[in-house]
Amino acid sequence: MVPRSVAFMLRDLTPPNPLTPIRTKTETQVYRLAGVQLRKMKRMPDGDIHLVIRDPGTKGTMIVEFPHEGCLGSTRADASKMMKAARRHLRRRCGRWPGAGERPKKLRGTATIDGVAFFDRFHAKIGGDQAPNGIELHPVLAFTHARSCRKR
Repeated sequence: MVPRSVAFMLRDLTPPNPLTPIRTKTETQVYRLAGVQLRKMKRMPDGDIHLVIRDPGTKGTMIVEFPHEGCLGSTRADASKMMKAARRHLRRRCGRWPGAGERPKKLRGTATIDGVAFFDRFHAKIGGDQAPNGIELHPVLAFTHARSCRKR
C-alpha cells in the first residue's frame, strides 16, 4: 500500500498510451489517500458508485469507484469481501446514494480511501470531476470515514 495525495495522483501519474491495452505498473498498485475531502457521490447506470474527492484546500478532483456487487463474480474472495465492505461502510456513513437518473448528492467531511489505481477513458462523469489524466481508484478496497458525510 502506497500513501499518496490526490495532488500526486493528478500531477505525477502519466496515463498509458491509449493504443496499448496493457495495464501499467501504476494500475497494479494499491494506493491510500488519507484525509481527503468528500465532495459528492452518484450511482451510475451500471450500479457503480462514483465518489468525487479532493485534497483539503485544493480544487483538483478525482473519482474513486465502488463497484456494484453484481460485477464481482470472478474477483478473488478476499478482494470481493473488501470491496463489499467498503461500499457498505460508505452507505452507513454517507447515507443513501442518488439513483442513476438523479443529481449527485453533495457531501462534506473527510475519509481515508484505499484502492487500485486505474486510468479510465475520458467521458462524461459527474459534472466534469474526472481527473485530467483520467486516474481513478477503481476499485475502492477500503473506506474509513473520519468526519461527517452529511450534506453540505
